[in-house]
Amino acid sequence: MTNKIQWEITNWDKQDIIIATEKGCSREAVRQARIRCGGKPALFPRLHRKESAADRLSKIDTTDKTLPELVKIAKCNTSRAMYVLKSLGKTYTRRPRGNPIYDWTLFPADWEDKTDKEIAVLVGTDNPAIVTQWRHRHGYRKQVCSIVQDNV
Repeated sequence: MTNKIQWEITNWDKQDIIIATEKGCSREAVRQARIRCGGKPALFPRLHRKESAADRLSKIDTTDKTLPELVKIAKCNTSRAMYVLKSLGKTYTRRPRGNPIYDWTLFPADWEDKTDKEIAVLVGTDNPAIVTQWRHRHGYRKQVCSIVQDNV
């Protein structure tokens, strides 16, 4: 037995999800029927979002923020944030060359007196292995103290 839906008596002013629950079908079926029957497009296709990424980014000054910070603020992915920023004509602060995740400019001058864990907190990570690897890569090696035993 086929359950035919009478699309002619549908109120197209409602959202697809509301029509779908009333008719007992999927939103996709309502979308296709809306096209077939010449109903007007849905008024609120994204009602679940009160504020879009473009709205969020248009309200703030983005010049002093990096792209990852703006992605968190806009609550969207990186490519969407870049597209919105470009369409709004806004700029953002780019990370230094090579796009380092950690701020190695905060690497202390008295690094030999500090542990890698202390340095890790300074540069913005909680993993001391990252600092150890960076030190070795750039030639910052700690001197190993050798204990000289007197032969008596």
